[in-house]
Amino acid sequence: MDKEKFSAIASRDLLFVSQDGVKRPMHVAVGRPYFPAEEPEMRMQNYAGCKVLTCDDPDLAVEVIGADQMEALSAALEYLTLFLRKLSQESGGELLNQNGTRFDPDGSPFFRQFRKFNERKAQ
Repeated sequence: MDKEKFSAIASRDLLFVSQDGVKRPMHVAVGRPYFPAEEPEMRMQNYAGCKVLTCDDPDLAVEVIGADQMEALSAALEYLTLFLRKLSQESGGELLNQNGTRFDPDGSPFFRQFRKFNERKAQ
């Protein structure tokens, strides 16, 4: 994947509203997982990579590593969730969808219900 253009498989446009009311558009995306990872040491150890974008510039995408492509993708989604959660919690700001509704980094009510159902099933 060396120097290949960022290839998003999922993306979302958000609006970050800071505590003082300043609104900043945000584009976040997760790229297609690939093998081998770009980072030299991870490449030598045969790990896979997956890029996460937290701005509009694909050159600033962060490579997340996994044992294989599936794990790299899962790790990238978790990285993005944690990034957005931390952004809203530590800044005291708020994340909004493009339609102005509140965006929850932990997912929609349906997704949270799905998680609870699976947790109960696992017990």
